[in-house]
Amino acid sequence: GESGVGREVADDHLALDLIFKLAAMARTGGDDDALAFSLWAHHDIIWGPGTAGERVALTGELVELAERADDAEQAHFAAALRWVAMIEQGDPRYLDRFNDYLAKGKGNELRHLDLTASMDESIVAALTGRFERAEQLVEQLVGRLSEELSEQSDGRRREPHHEHFRYMLWHHHWALLTLQGRYDELDDVLQRLRDSPHLYAGLPAALTALHRGDLDAALRHYADGEPRDRVIEPLWLRFQAEVAAATHDPELCARARAALLPHRGRWAVSLFGWDVSGPFDLWLALVDAAEERWSEAIEEATAAYRSADRMRARPWSVVARSYLADVLLARGADGDV
Repeated sequence: GESGVGREVADDHLALDLIFKLAAMARTGGDDDALAFSLWAHHDIIWGPGTAGERVALTGELVELAERADDAEQAHFAAALRWVAMIEQGDPRYLDRFNDYLAKGKGNELRHLDLTASMDESIVAALTGRFERAEQLVEQLVGRLSEELSEQSDGRRREPHHEHFRYMLWHHHWALLTLQGRYDELDDVLQRLRDSPHLYAGLPAALTALHRGDLDAALRHYADGEPRDRVIEPLWLRFQAEVAAATHDPELCARARAALLPHRGRWAVSLFGWDVSGPFDLWLALVDAAEERWSEAIEEATAAYRSADRMRARPWSVVARSYLADVLLARGADGDV
């Protein structure tokens, strides 16, 4: 309820006050370890839509600290989160940052850095429309993770994050197939998500149901309410918009529009980059078209495809242009040309 949300915000403010004080003390004392700890804590506390600019600055400083300490692992993960935040901002320079990150991560003697670099390569390959490469990497990664988890069970090595990587890889595979419109091929992936520790497996399932024409299943999930965790909020905002557009319900449309408007010009990125759901303007266009707000929908769909073009995100440009064409046709049919 509202009181719970209030407590969460108050707790975040208290935590940030403590983090700011720790960071100031660390800077004054020249304690890089304490400063890095405080910057990571700051980054994780504020994660969510609308804070990408602040997180770009935080991760940039974390990269510098890690490089100064010759800590390849911390530099790797800070660099990864920096280009993810740049995607959220709709900043096309993310691709240069990503390519630099990939060059340092692939072939790294630390196997888990090479592994995460390959995972991220698949994410960006999907974003830029290189679907064959993205799926090839998914297949390779599934095999690598299975092999390394088997090694763990034999007691030969232990990588505690690999099980987490595997179920997030299933989420990425769901997003990859969804972006291609391959909704009939998702049953196996959705089952793997349901069987995994994924806390929000119901959301991909509900979006899939909606695209398969099962509005009732989507509405049942919608009735459960928004997840409290901000790392999944952008995907929920997309889902909320798609449900509102499918129902044409004025109340649902108004609620979705109010939630989306603060994020115009940004991109919907969830789960620390595992899910990229395109420009928020695209989902606004969907909601406004559902209520025949043609001028707004045309403006938003146009902004979405132009942003996707700048980001070299060809699939999202195609999706946004398709929506724009639908809106222009519908407006014409409505006699409003």
